[in-house]
Amino acid sequence: MLGEHASRAVEVRVGGKIVPPEFWAYVKPKPGQILHATVIPQGGNAGKWIKLIAIIVISYFTFGAGSAAAAAWLGVGTTTLQIIGMVAILAINALIPPPSLKGGVGGSSDPFNQLASLTGTSNQASPFGVIPCVVGKMRFYPPHAALPYTETLGDD
Repeated sequence: MLGEHASRAVEVRVGGKIVPPEFWAYVKPKPGQILHATVIPQGGNAGKWIKLIAIIVISYFTFGAGSAAAAAWLGVGTTTLQIIGMVAILAINALIPPPSLKGGVGGSSDPFNQLASLTGTSNQASPFGVIPCVVGKMRFYPPHAALPYTETLGDD
């Protein structure tokens, strides 16, 4: 129904009834029947916890209450220790970068494919872009086909 490489983080409904993933290969919707697939957001950024703990430890020993003990143990001044802390935090951010927004299929930046992600709830301007076609009922903020403008004539 969705193909063999479809993610299991999808809820599929045929005619309003949920179809479990193990039956996807066997269920064939009839012509005219409504198929609704909802992608469920997943985590996947396990490095954020390591990064968070490392930054807390570095901040405690370079800028916080443990800075005096760390400076005495390393034999450096507090200013040098703070510089070491800033460099360490920059190194952690370089080793474990924040997650990046991936465009659509193949990394494209097609605005229609970005609508599937959790973005702001406002109309984005997309001149000469793809016009999405919504089938069914859903809350949707379509992109502007042209840049919005205001025209003033006299007092109007």
